[in-house]
Amino acid sequence: MIKLKEIQIDTFKLLKDTAISLEGKSGIVMLQGNNLDSPQFESNSVGKSTLPDAILQGLFGKNLQGTTIEKLGNLYTKQKPSTTISLEMNGVDYTVKNDYDNNVLKVYKEGALLDFTRKKDNLQEVENILGLSFFLFSQLIYVSPSNSNLFANVSNDAQSKFIQSLLNVEFINDICKRSSADLKTYRGEVSMKIKEVNIFQKQIENLSKQINLVPTFDRTDFTEIINSLSAEISREDDLRELTKKNYDKCKKELDTIIKSSIELKTELKHLELALKKEEDLIKSGSCITCGQATDKLQIKTDKVLIRKLKKDIEEIFEKELSKKAELKEFEESLSKIASEISIKRNTLQGYKSEKEAQAKAEKQNEVRESLIEQRTQAITNLIECQATLTELENKVYILELISHCTSSKGFIKERIELFLQLFNSELHELGTELLGSNYKISIIKTKSAGFQLQVDDGEIILNYNSLSSGYKSRLELIIVLALNKTVELLTGISINILFLDEILSAVDSVGVESISVLLNKIKHKFSEKLIFIVSHNQTIKNVDSILTVTRQNDASKLEWSSD
Repeated sequence: MIKLKEIQIDTFKLLKDTAISLEGKSGIVMLQGNNLDSPQFESNSVGKSTLPDAILQGLFGKNLQGTTIEKLGNLYTKQKPSTTISLEMNGVDYTVKNDYDNNVLKVYKEGALLDFTRKKDNLQEVENILGLSFFLFSQLIYVSPSNSNLFANVSNDAQSKFIQSLLNVEFINDICKRSSADLKTYRGEVSMKIKEVNIFQKQIENLSKQINLVPTFDRTDFTEIINSLSAEISREDDLRELTKKNYDKCKKELDTIIKSSIELKTELKHLELALKKEEDLIKSGSCITCGQATDKLQIKTDKVLIRKLKKDIEEIFEKELSKKAELKEFEESLSKIASEISIKRNTLQGYKSEKEAQAKAEKQNEVRESLIEQRTQAITNLIECQATLTELENKVYILELISHCTSSKGFIKERIELFLQLFNSELHELGTELLGSNYKISIIKTKSAGFQLQVDDGEIILNYNSLSSGYKSRLELIIVLALNKTVELLTGISINILFLDEILSAVDSVGVESISVLLNKIKHKFSEKLIFIVSHNQTIKNVDSILTVTRQNDASKLEWSSD
């Protein structure tokens, strides 16, 4: 990008001993006049429209109106023009000092003076540095209804002349200065990039074959599984030990109950036998041994105790059954726990075996991962290389298109049409985006071999002369921006300034509002541009900066204002 950074004006018409810095400025700038010498003229006759001519004269030694050097000097002091322009081109700082009063033109690169013996050599050097001629540079930075090449004249002939001026030999040759050298460079880069693409493709193919030769392995984290399963087995062992203790306790309690049951049954049997003997003796009537009568004898065996023993035996029997059931549950739990432990230990052993196999295969898997990583990087390199190749091929295509559009003898009908296709595509894109999807702007070739701008809104096709002043002003903005984009596409060159001189003249309030809206859209789309608005009787809303031109004592000075 050509980035103008500072403009110092010692003398240029009314402007004298003044300077402005464009560093840190962006968006829309309103040039505001303040005539202290003749307040009745308000903002007029202060030199607002002088700034673009000062820039062009300082860089190229030419101005928009073709005014002589004497008339560009100070009317009162008779001093000739003297300017210093600081700019940046492709990251390199340049300073151009053009002093007509002392007939000095100096060009500095990064502060070092470029040594040229003749002034015209320095002017040629400026054109070479910028890569643009005065004609094209002025077309890219300046818009004014008073300029005949921007359709100020109502005649179709004037419109045709404007289009032809865009396509004249100077314009084509201006672009070709860069394109011829660039085309050779880019073709070489394309050739090298194609070789790189082929190398990356072969590398990816070879790496894929190597990856397929390396067997794949399960990447399960067996350590965590083994640790978890070991912990489960440990808990099962603890549970089995606790269950075994409860089992032993229960068995011991059952043995005690059985022993008590045997003792009670033995005692009961002994008492029941004694009772039976006594009852049999009484029933016999006399003792077999001594012959005494027994019918008067009393039963001595404790029947209450017998009944109590029977009851105790029943109760202890119930306890025995309950304890046996409890013991059986413990036996079943122990059996189940033992089975689960056995299964888990077998599973654990299987996992340990798989982990060992995984460890043995780790080296092979590391090789595979390394190959995959290399292939991923190669794919990334291929994508980047292909993107660069596509970009280079597009540049070569455009540069070849330029070559086809031009010849040493001029340009012919077919070549003009190729350029118009590119220019019209930019017009259509900008018109659609900035004015609305229903508008198609294009430049066509007429039967009389001239050119004509037309606007198609989907219902009717209008030529330039049929449009209102406000719409013409908006179209002039679209045209200059499309030209900027076309030149940038063809050469890679853009400029950070744009002067709009009196585009609000003969425009009503509705038109001014529409232009204000359009300018704000342009500001956001072309954020790198600093757009200067020169107007004597209208204002634009929502400007970003104000540059005041104050005339006092027959001299004007530039000053940034925050108001």
